[in-house]
Parts: sequence; C-alpha cells; structure tokens
Amino acid sequence: MTLTLSLDQQLAVRHALEQYADQIIDLVYHVAGQTDLRGNSELTRTQINQLHNVALQMASVPPIVEWINYQAGRESTTPAWSYNNLSSILVARLGSSNDAPAEERDFYTIRDMAQWAVGDYDALDDSHLALLWLKLARLFIGYFRWHALVIFKERGDE
Repeated sequence: MTLTLSLDQQLAVRHALEQYADQIIDLVYHVAGQTDLRGNSELTRTQINQLHNVALQMASVPPIVEWINYQAGRESTTPAWSYNNLSSILVARLGSSNDAPAEERDFYTIRDMAQWAVGDYDALDDSHLALLWLKLARLFIGYFRWHALVIFKERGDE
C-alpha cells in the first residue's frame, strides 16, 4: 500500500528531515565513537555500501534491521559487524516498535525522532510514522556511510 501525501504533508516530511539532520549527525558520531569505528579494520567499504543500498531498497525499517542482524550472524562478516557490538548498537539506534518509551532509556532512536516529528507537524499523523521512520533511517545510514568512508580514506583503505 502506497501512502499518497498532500503538498502540506510532503513539506512537513521535508522539514522533519531537515529539523532532525543535526541530531542524526550527532547520533552517527556517537555510534562511531561508541563502537570504535576507526579501529574496526574488519569493516569494509563494500559492507558499508551494501548497508546503504539495502536501506535505499527496503520499504520499511524492520527489513533493514533484519539485514544487519543477518550480517552479524554470517561467519564471513561477523567480525566486522560484531566488533564492539556495532550491529547491536546500529539496530538499537534505529529503534523498534517494542522499545521502552524514550524517557525510560538513556538514548534516543531514529524511531523516536519519527514519532516526535509526527507530533510536531499538524499535517502529519500516525499513518505517516513508518514513512518518516524509513526516511530518517535512510538519512542516518547515509551519514553513517559517509562518516565510515572518511575514516577509510584517512586509514588508507581503498
């Protein structure tokens, strides 16, 4: 089922993406530091690009989470995704519908941001939550990819 957006709703979604961009960048830096992304010599440009491509191809966030968990469980890719709990932390930061309320956690998620955006814009309602969650998740993964590629370049990984 495709969600058709009015012009007001399209503008609200665009503003939400712009509004939360700085928080998403902060989240990327936090995740990179928490997982020692700079020290993860197992993670490759190809793996990061695959994550980004999966995020762009999927129609919702749960399949992206499933892909990350699958990569963490594969013998050939486990070292990269399990290094300092990278996969677990990425999955936690993307969020899920089963999360405890944000005020009960010591961190916020991409899904939290989507919920906040629904509350911030009169043109949006709960039916837009999945769309906002996906768009914000794609933005997060895109910035994460960019950050990783800068680190790879600095390390001399090609």
